[in-house]
Amino acid sequence: SLTVNTVAGATYSWVGPAGSGFTSTSQNPTVPAANAIAGIYECTVTAASGCTSIIDVTAPSNVITYTWSGAAGTTNPTTAGNWDKLPLFTSTSNLVIPTGLSKYPVLTANESVWGLTVASGASFSLGGFTLSMGCNIINNASTGGTGILYGSNNASAITWNGTLAAQSYTGTNTANTAQLGTMTVNNSAAGTVTIKGGPLDIYSLLTMTKGNLTVGSSPAALTLKSTATQTANVGIVPPACTISGNVSVERFIQGSNSGPV
Repeated sequence: SLTVNTVAGATYSWVGPAGSGFTSTSQNPTVPAANAIAGIYECTVTAASGCTSIIDVTAPSNVITYTWSGAAGTTNPTTAGNWDKLPLFTSTSNLVIPTGLSKYPVLTANESVWGLTVASGASFSLGGFTLSMGCNIINNASTGGTGILYGSNNASAITWNGTLAAQSYTGTNTANTAQLGTMTVNNSAAGTVTIKGGPLDIYSLLTMTKGNLTVGSSPAALTLKSTATQTANVGIVPPACTISGNVSVERFIQGSNSGPV
């Protein structure tokens, strides 16, 4: 998946490295497996005024896109028959979860991937494990109860541990489509993870280890949730780390129903 920041009224034109045959006019396109090769993917952004700027994105040499099929009839992402190719995905793979299927992946162990794209109507469940991200997440879920799910398990986590200077989460403005027990920013380049869309809900803990976290303008949203049994919190933030933008913090208050005195 390739992503660039939104410029109001702009158009986008992507061209892949020589030999890839890749072009796109989408802002944040997914490179088909047949076109995914190492090199520089160049995006020309043309503003409404006619001014242009060029942004280069470098893809690692072994990024391959895997599309979930569920053809093996299970939700286990380590079952080879559930993907469109072999061998199984690795930490340098893009995962695409399409719509219209009866079975969707539920993690059975901690996994590491490069990118993750979830289609509208599809879901990816963390299942009490950690998904480590080398690049970006694009979550197109438009119905509550789909998207990225944590299964009411605080061990369900996403760790942003890429080596790039920029990582991002892009979601839709739909409640209950991105739920995490824990989220950790541990970018080895001391880069920035940007929340470009939301809502993204954390139910237990936000941890800053290395790098920065930025919440963009609305509809980007990051919320620390609170229920009758738990309230999410932020761990100690190291001096070299920053959190910027608006973060919503909930506080559950137990009501009462007292009769007249």
